[in-house]
Amino acid sequence: RKKYGTLAAPELLIPIGSSGTSLGGSNLATVKGIDAMYWNPAGLAEISSNSGEVMFSSMNYLADIKMNYFAGAVRLPGLGSVGGSLRAMSFGEELVTTEYAPDGTGAKFAPTYIVGTLSFARAMTDKIHFGTNVKLISEQIADVSATGFAFDFGLQYLAGASGLRFGIALKNLGSSMKFNGPGLDRSFIEN
Repeated sequence: RKKYGTLAAPELLIPIGSSGTSLGGSNLATVKGIDAMYWNPAGLAEISSNSGEVMFSSMNYLADIKMNYFAGAVRLPGLGSVGGSLRAMSFGEELVTTEYAPDGTGAKFAPTYIVGTLSFARAMTDKIHFGTNVKLISEQIADVSATGFAFDFGLQYLAGASGLRFGIALKNLGSSMKFNGPGLDRSFIEN
């Protein structure tokens, strides 16, 4: 039996970066640098520059949804690589409708989804890279909101001189989310 309404934070499934998107996510073993923060955080251990990397993306998604993404990462000698990102989605303004005003009350609201991520990756040996993300998720729709957190874990294995690589990522493991707020309160008028 399927449970309806149990999917939280669907914005986490919208891909970031053209390379991984064009490959359909099949780059878990080969992704490196700042792109790895979304696909497989273990790849963040291979930042291409000692000075770090920065990425900004702005995208018009389906149904006029706008998504802005900013990320930065730096290698810390002797420790590993650390990074952070912020993803914001806006849906534009929507009319407030009720049971008594199905065409709108004249008021408007603007749903907003924000995801902040902190990342850490390290080359455990010359062949094994490990990485993790911690995500804070905030969703707001009219007078209701939900917050939660999620974790990603990634591993890459470099098989030596052959150039063969293996990668695995467990993504979006986290808490349940529940919308709360005054927008869920209902008062009924009895005749």
